[in-house]
Amino acid sequence: MVLSINTLSLQYCVRVGCRIDQANYDGNFMMFISLGIKYLSIELSTPGTYSTRDLLAGSGAIISITIGVIALGKGLACGNGGPMQAIENQKTLVATLITAIIR
Repeated sequence: MVLSINTLSLQYCVRVGCRIDQANYDGNFMMFISLGIKYLSIELSTPGTYSTRDLLAGSGAIISITIGVIALGKGLACGNGGPMQAIENQKTLVATLITAIIR
């Protein structure tokens, strides 16, 4: 669901002419602020919950995701793939819902 919303957001950025990479940097900064506050509250209430390895692994994952989303955005900038990609990203949600209904 998040990937679909992000894809439509990227398609909108392409249409209005704003820079895709800057939009993603801004979004990741807002995510950092919100998750940083949550991290600090957990770490201050129970020190030692997260290790340096956890922080490095999380930072590496976020950097990889940011690079992937920017690459996806650059790809969408060259074509009309926004709605098509949004529908493609729904396959996981639909399969999960069908499985939940059947079980």
